[in-house]
Amino acid sequence: MGVKPTNAGKAHFSHWLLHHRESIVKTLSRFWHTPISFISTLLLIAIAFAIPIAIHIMFHAVDSITTQWDKDKQITLFLNADVNMQEAEKLASTLQQQLQISDARAIDKQQLLSTFAQETQYALLGESWKDNNPLPHIIELSPSAQADLEQLAGLFATHPDVDQTQFDWLWFQRLEAISQLILTVQWVVSVLLMLTVALIIVNVVRWEIASRMAEIEIIKLIGASDSYVQRPFLYYGGFLGLLGACLAIAMTSLSCLLINQSVSPLMVLFTSEFRLMSLDPLQSLSLLCLGTTLGLLSAGIASRAKIQAIG
Repeated sequence: MGVKPTNAGKAHFSHWLLHHRESIVKTLSRFWHTPISFISTLLLIAIAFAIPIAIHIMFHAVDSITTQWDKDKQITLFLNADVNMQEAEKLASTLQQQLQISDARAIDKQQLLSTFAQETQYALLGESWKDNNPLPHIIELSPSAQADLEQLAGLFATHPDVDQTQFDWLWFQRLEAISQLILTVQWVVSVLLMLTVALIIVNVVRWEIASRMAEIEIIKLIGASDSYVQRPFLYYGGFLGLLGACLAIAMTSLSCLLINQSVSPLMVLFTSEFRLMSLDPLQSLSLLCLGTTLGLLSAGIASRAKIQAIG
């Protein structure tokens, strides 16, 4: 059988809820009555949140492009002039079976000449070379995701039927290194700016406590606990973190929209896809939780020792 709450317990709980509501109302009222201070602080916090968000968005945009290029990367083997088409097809089949190659395709030199004439608009030159084609047969290879590109490059370079290898593995390694660098910068900048947000909120809350010192002394003299006195300042810091995160999300979403509109015509000319994607709902919710938690912790650190020292 459950224990029914006493009237004293109900009154205490009602008083606790009332004080929370009053703390929220007073916090919002102080924001309203100090608009310049509130807006400047909020903008500082929002910018500190927006910078790592922007780096995160840029990293994923670059990563999506490099991933697409990585899937499309190919190795082109230019065969010796004495290798005929039948031998080229046999070599392509052998390479696909023995090495880490997901696809291998031999291309006839006449097809190469036709493609060259069409893409370069040198149709007359293509016709003049038709009976004496100087191009070799080639093999286009698509390495698997697990392939050791440097090892493949060494094998193809020493193959007796291969005259020349076109292989851009170094370029892809550089792109991967750039992506990792951006990711590292993102984490370093994020940590530094989160510390900046915490310091901003700590200083603002300490200033609030200093401006209300007489009020706090009176409240403590009539028997208020430290947690009771501290509660409004916790809401103050929590709201600053939450609203700063909200503003940062709005700023980065608007920036992505404007940049995408400007970049879209350029991407059409380059027949490429580049689009900045703002934070999804889950990421936005995580940032709001982070901002609120950071604000609460910072306000707690700033107010606890200060309030305990009063009275």
